[in-house]
Amino acid sequence: RTSTMSFQQNEDLGSDDAVELWRMKKLLHNLQDARGNGTSLISLHLPPKEQISRVQKMLREELGTAGNIKSHANKVAVQSAIKATQNRLRL
Repeated sequence: RTSTMSFQQNEDLGSDDAVELWRMKKLLHNLQDARGNGTSLISLHLPPKEQISRVQKMLREELGTAGNIKSHANKVAVQSAIKATQNRLRL
């Protein structure tokens, strides 16, 4: 993969910024390679100051809404993905 930043721009960053940039690029690379089975992949992006309780409430509401999905297979896949996301937030 090619980087959009030039070598000079990378050198101008501080050590901590360069490490953070590397981590972000690695995360984006991993997300690009992530694959799920249909509706079983959820991407949840939280701003740094977002309250976890607010996100948990939103996921509970989404879980309730997922109960209205007509296709049994899709309903189960969506509910499983939401429950897995809820469990990850508890960690």
